[in-house]
Amino acid sequence: MPYKLKHLYLILSIIILTNIEIRANERFLTSYSYSKSLIVLAQGGINQKNKKYAVIDSLRLEQYKKDKSFDYSESQEDLDVWSKIERWFNGLLIRFFKWLFGEESAQGIMGVLIRIYPLLIGGGLLGLIIWLFYKLNPGKYWFKAENKSEIIFESEEEIIKSNTILNRIKEAILNKNYRLATRYYYLKTLKELQESKLITYSPDKTNEDYLISLKHNKNLHAQFKEVTRLYDYIWYGNFKINLEQFRKAEATFKAILEYLKPLEDEK
Repeated sequence: MPYKLKHLYLILSIIILTNIEIRANERFLTSYSYSKSLIVLAQGGINQKNKKYAVIDSLRLEQYKKDKSFDYSESQEDLDVWSKIERWFNGLLIRFFKWLFGEESAQGIMGVLIRIYPLLIGGGLLGLIIWLFYKLNPGKYWFKAENKSEIIFESEEEIIKSNTILNRIKEAILNKNYRLATRYYYLKTLKELQESKLITYSPDKTNEDYLISLKHNKNLHAQFKEVTRLYDYIWYGNFKINLEQFRKAEATFKAILEYLKPLEDEK
C-alpha cells in the first residue's frame, strides 16, 4: 500500500473512532442528566439550578403516568364462584397434562382443550337431555298406532250401550293389545251389573260409587273390588302385560261374569 494511502487510512480511522467515542459520551451524559433529574424530582429538591430539568421531566413523568404501557401495578380481579371453579379446573388440567406429556406438550394440549371444552360440555348436556327424553318417552302413547282413535274418541258409555264388547275383546287379544282387552272386560262387567240392576251406570260415577252400591252382596263386592284393582293397575297405570299375565286377569273377569249370569236370569 502506498505511504500516502496509509496515512489517509490512519486519519480516517482516528476520526471515526473519535466520533463514536463522542456520541457514546453524549448518550452517557444525557442518561446521567435525566436520571439525576428524576432523583431530584423524587426527593422534591427543586431549586433554581435544576428548575429547567424539573419542568421538562415533570411533563415527561405525566406522559409516562398516562401511558398504560408503563403501568406495572397489579390489580386483583373480583372473580365470581364460576370463574374460580373454572380457574381451579384449568389449573388441575394443566398440572395433569404436564405430568402426562411434559411442559411444552401440556401447554399446547391445554390450549386446545380450553377452546373446545365448552363445546364438549354443551354437547354432553344435550346428549343427556336426549337420553332422558328417550328413556322417559312421555309421548310414546301418542305415536303408537294401536287403535288410538278407538281408545281416545270412543267413550265408555258408547261401548257399554253397544252389543259388540265381546267382539272387541277378541280383536284386542288377536292384536296382542292386552291392556285394551282388559278395558273391554271391565266395561263388559259394568254392562252386566247395569243389566242385572245391581248398579245404575253413569259416566259421572266413580268405581268407588259402584262398590258402595254392591255392599249388600259381600261376595260380589269382593269380586268387583278385585277386577277394579286389576283394571286400574293395567289400564290407568299404563302397565304393559304379556299374554300370561293377561290370562290371569282374564280368569278373574270371567269369574265375576259367570257369577252375574244367574243373577241376571233372576231379574
